[in-house]
Amino acid sequence: MDERRSASRTNLQLPCKVWHPRTLRFLPGVTRDLSRDGAMLELRGGAPFRNGERVRVGLPAAAGPIVVRSSDLIEGTVVRTSNEEGHMVVAIVFDGADADRAESLAHEPTH
Repeated sequence: MDERRSASRTNLQLPCKVWHPRTLRFLPGVTRDLSRDGAMLELRGGAPFRNGERVRVGLPAAAGPIVVRSSDLIEGTVVRTSNEEGHMVVAIVFDGADADRAESLAHEPTH
């Protein structure tokens, strides 16, 4: 797979939740890697995501619990999906200012 992000990736396993708009629910998972530009997520259950679909990602703040307030979710767009060993793998590109929050998590010394 070719590198599509301009920001450097950090291999990082963090719990996450992704708001799936078609099913109107959160899907739990973990990050595989994280950068300012986006994330590769491994999710459990739910309907398949579609390329181009808008989502909202919840990541833990300062190695704490996963955020659930709407204002804390990072907005993005699904750019790739696959199914690996029964888990859904989703690549997401983050939007604008929300990307700054993802970058701070990726470079936090507590992880």
